[in-house]
Amino acid sequence: MTKARENSDYTGLAAGIVAGDTAARAGRKNLIINGGFDVWQRGTSGTKAVNGWASGYIAVDRWHTYGADTTQTKSSSTVGTDLVNTLKISGSGTNKLCTHAIENGSRLISGKDVTLSFYIRATTATESLSLNARFGTSLAGDSGDLSIGTVTTTTSWVKHAISFNVTDPSVNTTRHAMLRIASSAEEDFEIAQVQLELGSVATDFEHRSYGEELALCQRYYTNMEYQKGGSVLGFTGDVTSGSSYHLSFSFPTQMRATPSLTWSSWVSVGFPANVTFQETGVNGSNYYATAIQSGASKYFLGGYIADAEL
Repeated sequence: MTKARENSDYTGLAAGIVAGDTAARAGRKNLIINGGFDVWQRGTSGTKAVNGWASGYIAVDRWHTYGADTTQTKSSSTVGTDLVNTLKISGSGTNKLCTHAIENGSRLISGKDVTLSFYIRATTATESLSLNARFGTSLAGDSGDLSIGTVTTTTSWVKHAISFNVTDPSVNTTRHAMLRIASSAEEDFEIAQVQLELGSVATDFEHRSYGEELALCQRYYTNMEYQKGGSVLGFTGDVTSGSSYHLSFSFPTQMRATPSLTWSSWVSVGFPANVTFQETGVNGSNYYATAIQSGASKYFLGGYIADAEL
């Protein structure tokens, strides 16, 4: 073996060791929650009615959309050698984009080298998508876009890895980082295995268990709607005064902030149809409610949706 060959082999081995060591030390490295599109608490498809930031969480957890007539759809595909979940962004609108908000992202990545990697394909071979970041206390953001780059897609799956330095002009621990993937045309696109990690090396996609990914999502949105024959959230309580019943339950995980709650349909034995619910406060992961009714009560089963999205 020649000396040049030995040096070449060593250089390749050293690069592999560095990349492997980076991945090994990264721990829970992916800053994107639900980048594998495993959790869909709102349903496996949803369409945005009008342009704007309001009501943009329509299907897949933690991924927001902006444009009118834009649809999120759950799908699956063989990417590389693996069968994985994917997110399809489709529709007739022109503001076709998806956004992921990273809580306190300004503190986490400002001034640092980070790497974004993902698989993508489009309905035509000429699709062009822009990637950018924005920092703010809301999805609309309060600082200008940081351009990450532009990718031109084909109808085949292609993996892209882009390293860049985050130049957020105003680091603030209360501001979030908004990652956006946007179509510059009216073409549909599909993405899979989105990962954002510290450092300038794109490592393999981090696979978290479904239970862990669900718990991360439930910090922002929890769907515990009553479903007959399925998951049922039960309430039990004692009479506290007159016809007032004090009920309590715990969220599956502590939520990011005090959520807005929507009560779902419920069934009962001995409960009249005029039951109403009143919020009385949030203490950590515990929610307390009071059910006001007239007449004797035995028990009832119901559910709720708790929303504390960014």
